[in-house]
Amino acid sequence: MQTPAITVHTRLTQTLYRQYMHFHVYQKDHGWLIFTGGCLLVFLFGLFNFRTDSPILGWVFVVLAVYLLVSRFLRFYLSLNRICRQYGLDSLPRSFYSVTFTPEGLEVRNRTEQAFYSWDQVHHAYFRPGIIYLYMNPQTAYLLPDSMVEGGTLEDVWTLASAQLLPEKRTRLAR
Repeated sequence: MQTPAITVHTRLTQTLYRQYMHFHVYQKDHGWLIFTGGCLLVFLFGLFNFRTDSPILGWVFVVLAVYLLVSRFLRFYLSLNRICRQYGLDSLPRSFYSVTFTPEGLEVRNRTEQAFYSWDQVHHAYFRPGIIYLYMNPQTAYLLPDSMVEGGTLEDVWTLASAQLLPEKRTRLAR
C-alpha cells in the first residue's frame, strides 16, 4: 500500500516564530543554563567580596552579573522583534514554504526554489503538541504547525518521520 504524501504549507506569524526561537535558544540545547550559571557564580563572588570587607569589588561583580544577565535577554528579545519586522511577521501571516513528506524523503518548495531531501539528511526532528521542528542542520529548522497540514494530520507526519529517522534523531516533547 502506497503511503499518500502529506504536505504542510507553512505560513509564519510573529507568534509562531517567537515560539520557535524560544524553543531553539532556551529549550533545545540548554545553553542559557551555562550562561545563567556563570552569571550566578559572578554574583556569588560579588557577595563573597562583601563578606570579606571588599565592598567596591563586591559591587563591581554584582553589577557585572546583573548587567550580563539582563543584557543577554534584552538583546535576544530586541533581535527577535527586529527579525519579525524585517520579514513582515508583525502584521499578517506570510507564506514561506511547503514541505511534502513521503517515505522516500521530503520535498521543500517556496516561491523561487524546490529541493528534495532524503530522510538521512535530516539532522533532528522535535515534536511538540501542535508543531514539529524539523532541523536540517543544528541551526535551522522547518516549522510545521498542525493547522497547516494537508492530506493527513501532524500525528501522521510524526509517524512517518519516526518510521524513517533513527531514534537519536527524533524527540517527542510533552510541551
